[in-house]
Amino acid sequence: MATGVWAQDGEPVGIGSGLTPIDFAADAGPQVFLLQTTPDEPTTLSASADPADFPYLVEVRDPRGNVTARLTNVIASRLTLDNSNRSYEITVIPNDPARAGQVILDIEGAIEPETEIEATPAPVEAEPVGQAQSAAGEIACFVSTNSRVNIRREPNVDAEVVGLLTVRTQIGANGLSSDGLWYGVVMLDDTQAWIFGEAVREVSPCNFN
Repeated sequence: MATGVWAQDGEPVGIGSGLTPIDFAADAGPQVFLLQTTPDEPTTLSASADPADFPYLVEVRDPRGNVTARLTNVIASRLTLDNSNRSYEITVIPNDPARAGQVILDIEGAIEPETEIEATPAPVEAEPVGQAQSAAGEIACFVSTNSRVNIRREPNVDAEVVGLLTVRTQIGANGLSSDGLWYGVVMLDDTQAWIFGEAVREVSPCNFN
């Protein structure tokens, strides 16, 4: 069964467990995906190509941007990802611009992409927030994302969307929700909002635990 993939206007897309075929035309560029691990079971990744000799490189980066592994059509293997890292960026690169082909990612034990990683119509763009006081408390750290993440009024997936955090954008965080799944963040107007923790990374240590 093929996994679901959500387009992100050129940004990394969310990817879950299952088989994900990626088609490359001649002269195509890399495609980038965001994979979220689960703490409950190992997350594994392997790749293959159609035709089998179609040359490719799969590059795996941790939340800090470090390359942790590479897969190619020459070296076939299955990676077990360290699930202490909550997410990985997976870049799939065709190595022969003159050829067309398909790379198939086979993933097990990943979290299915949540609505927090989907783009929403006419979002309000979140900008970096400076050091400031808010009604909910002082900013303790900054968070960012490798994808696009909805910012919500309350810490639940049904709450109103009040902004959007995008790649290379940072926002100030001031705490965790009671269940530990959401970061509290401070908007430009100094109001409290929330962002799903599995979809972001800490730019500076938050030390909320």
